[in-house]
Amino acid sequence: MARGKATARSSKRPARLEEDPTYRGPQLSKKQRTVGVAAGRAEANAAATPEAQMRAAFEKQAESCLCQITHELPDDPVYALDFKLYDRTAIQQWFDRAAGSYAKSPVTNALIKKDLQPATQVCDLFEQFIVPGLWQCERSQAWLKRLNEKKEREAKVRELQAGAANGEPKKMYELACALRHGKYGLPIDTSAANSWYEMAAEEGHHGACA
Repeated sequence: MARGKATARSSKRPARLEEDPTYRGPQLSKKQRTVGVAAGRAEANAAATPEAQMRAAFEKQAESCLCQITHELPDDPVYALDFKLYDRTAIQQWFDRAAGSYAKSPVTNALIKKDLQPATQVCDLFEQFIVPGLWQCERSQAWLKRLNEKKEREAKVRELQAGAANGEPKKMYELACALRHGKYGLPIDTSAANSWYEMAAEEGHHGACA
């Protein structure tokens, strides 16, 4: 009898809402539905603007132009004989680890000759779209910053070289310091630095005399 009563009681228990096939969940008000639809349309419209489409296209393009070592847009893009794109400095440093004229590819691990070919089409792409500011993404902005910094260093070197050639003691001394410490992208050249120090001292520069 007790089991029968328990069965009777359980049969009278109301069904859970989620088990009811007619239950459709919490209902949004008309205002909430209108706001949601409007927000969705605004997001879709923003993604469909020409500027957004161009930005998405350039971000996709950037993925195919990355150096396979640095994973950044290469400052000096080149192709190795594994047909992969690299920054010249990065791949040259990789090659320098191996003696001889062959090295393993950083990507395929195959043995390749240490020959490099300029990636002229990639260079043209960067010049045409990044430099004028058309290519807007994080990687392109980092590339442009490095380019501008390089141009500033090169301009400084030209200024020092021109001044030193004209016999300006201060420029002679600064050029000597740059050559001694490898500043402004110049390779360290102690011999040339000492020559400029001597010439600056002959012209009466106090720092060079010391």
